[in-house]
Amino acid sequence: MVYDVRGRLDIEMDKVHDSLAKKISVAASSAIEGDPVLAASFGITGKPPPMLPSPNSANSTPVNRDENTPNSNNPTSNRSTQPANHASARQQPNYTGSVPFKLLPRFIRDTSAPIPQHVMSAMQSVKEPISAQLVQNLKELTSGYVATSWCTIHSQNSLNLPLLRRCFPHTWARMMYSTLLPTEEGEPDFEDEEGELYWPEQSITGEGIGWVCLMGKAMINEFGKAYGYMGLDGVVPKPEPKKQEDDHHQRSGHSSTHGRPVAATGAPR
Repeated sequence: MVYDVRGRLDIEMDKVHDSLAKKISVAASSAIEGDPVLAASFGITGKPPPMLPSPNSANSTPVNRDENTPNSNNPTSNRSTQPANHASARQQPNYTGSVPFKLLPRFIRDTSAPIPQHVMSAMQSVKEPISAQLVQNLKELTSGYVATSWCTIHSQNSLNLPLLRRCFPHTWARMMYSTLLPTEEGEPDFEDEEGELYWPEQSITGEGIGWVCLMGKAMINEFGKAYGYMGLDGVVPKPEPKKQEDDHHQRSGHSSTHGRPVAATGAPR
């Protein structure tokens, strides 16, 4: 799940989120630009600004807003608008609109002016299509997360440090007094019964399967000693396949079928 999100879903959702945010900004700008008073309350001064092409509207996001509007391509602009970002954070708890706060255009977030209903309705009506593959990936992610949560809840009741100390004291000691780090899964010898181990980290990191295997091996070794468990030394080899019988009788024509002698060609005598 973690690697799927990092390598694919987060990138895909960034694209969807950015596209939707731009369309919402276009819709808000189009709803505001016809009212100079309303435009001034949101810091859009002067005549209606030029627009960029938009798939949803003949107009688009203004490109010559006042100094409080940051330019994502200008690092200096982003640094100079930090107070505005703090103001947005203060306004968010009081925001009760139907459009998520983080999707609101910056010129709306950075002001305390109330959002007129027609502007809110214009932003709320914006839609963003997503592919069937992305829908399936998101469904697999949510289903996997629910399953992982269920497994984690039940596993932590069955295997935890207090239980490990009571039932597997030697394995517990190898973990508790370890100097290894979470990323050093390759350090211990898998067959070593005395070396240091490490209690597996939370599954949200996407790592730790090596520590889980090492812990399981240590628990098997500790538990199995009372029953003569020998590990790999006690593996029973598979029997060799039976050698085929000598075909001397077939060559000499003395094979039999249903108890009757047959010739070399297989025809009954």
